Amino acid sequence: MKDPKAPTPPPPPEPAWSTVKSNVKHLNGKNFTTFVTTQDASLVMFYAPWCGHCKKAKPQYQSAADKLLDDKRSFAAVDCTAEENREICTKEEVKGFPTFRLYIKGNFLSVYNGDRTEAEFLKFIQNAPTLKDEL
Repeated sequence: MKDPKAPTPPPPPEPAWSTVKSNVKHLNGKNFTTFVTTQDASLVMFYAPWCGHCKKAKPQYQSAADKLLDDKRSFAAVDCTAEENREICTKEEVKGFPTFRLYIKGNFLSVYNGDRTEAEFLKFIQNAPTLKDEL
């Protein structure tokens, strides 16, 4: 018989997002610049695994990435709590979580502050300009 006063055991830890199969590209300080430079448009979510707003946005963001049918536009993510990513998060001026930043061929264009829904993420990345559009 269980002791009714015994504390409830904590839930098992969530797996790292980077280990979950999806079309979100997980970046770090080593591959960040190369990746965003090779894409016409990249929406990057800078996050912390413990952040409640990040946890809420993650399934919508991941679902949008899985529905995006464009190999030159992408959804990516950077875990700012990982030691190897601290420098890139500082360089990219991440001050809170989540922070969504749009890059066009590696050049920062804007911060995304829209609704954190699958439809809005998709609309934003699909309507992002490209350098070709700017010429």
